Amino acid sequence: MLTNSILEYLIDEQFIKDRPSKTQVLSGGSIHNVIKLDFKGSDNSLVIKLSQGREGLSLLSESIGLEELSKSEFCIPKTIAAKKLNNDYFLLMEYLPLTRLSINVSEDFAIALARMHDITKSQFGFQSDNHIGSTKQINQLEMSWSEFYINHRLNYQFGLLERRLPSSSVLKYQDKVRLIAQIRLKHYQVKPSLLHGDLWSGNAAQVNGMPSIFDPAVYYGDRETDLAMMKLFGGFNEKLFESYHQAFPLADDYQWRCKLYQLYHLLNHMNLFGQSYEQQTMCLIEDVING
Repeated sequence: MLTNSILEYLIDEQFIKDRPSKTQVLSGGSIHNVIKLDFKGSDNSLVIKLSQGREGLSLLSESIGLEELSKSEFCIPKTIAAKKLNNDYFLLMEYLPLTRLSINVSEDFAIALARMHDITKSQFGFQSDNHIGSTKQINQLEMSWSEFYINHRLNYQFGLLERRLPSSSVLKYQDKVRLIAQIRLKHYQVKPSLLHGDLWSGNAAQVNGMPSIFDPAVYYGDRETDLAMMKLFGGFNEKLFESYHQAFPLADDYQWRCKLYQLYHLLNHMNLFGQSYEQQTMCLIEDVING
């Protein structure tokens, strides 16, 4: 809910000059309330995302993630303010007229993604933890990709699953999955690339013909993890992946790691949405073990 205290704070701190003349609830706010703000005499609309309690923490980490993604060539919504007021959290940012990603923009999207993945750091992880959906995402810095992915991605999700769905058949295979991941990632050499972290088709679009990404779960890791998420639920055309491979070729054994990296997201979906994802997760585990 957009409260008077939030509006008064934004005016007092000069983030906005006046109260909005019009507000419009936007779609896509499955976790937070998302409202477009229009102002009299101005063509520059804003968007405010609102939440309460623990789920609101993700708005603060989203702000940090968007700032990091602004290093890329993507059109990224500029963050104006992110704060907790009493039990209310909000993220105020510029409004972008997003439209569905078209095939004509696919090559530009792929090139922007390849160049973003070419932005690297010396360690895997991020300066702070953040959220993927409403799940906390641990970003403790590590020198080893194998240790980072196994400990802070797979182990963390398996641990949540033990508490939330202790009878799940998936848990019977966690030790085997970990062992195979340790063996196959042990000598795998990769640079920590800037990642969106949750790059499904709903978090990608275009703005006036320019590729755009948003709602991130940013960290630095294997660039293949972004591509794995893009392939998991579909929505991206093959031209995009071909253009990416031309700009930044993938290793021959990418396909197996793709399945391993998709497992993180399916485990997260089980933790968020329950056993409806168990069969798909089990099929993926079989591919990881037998691949």
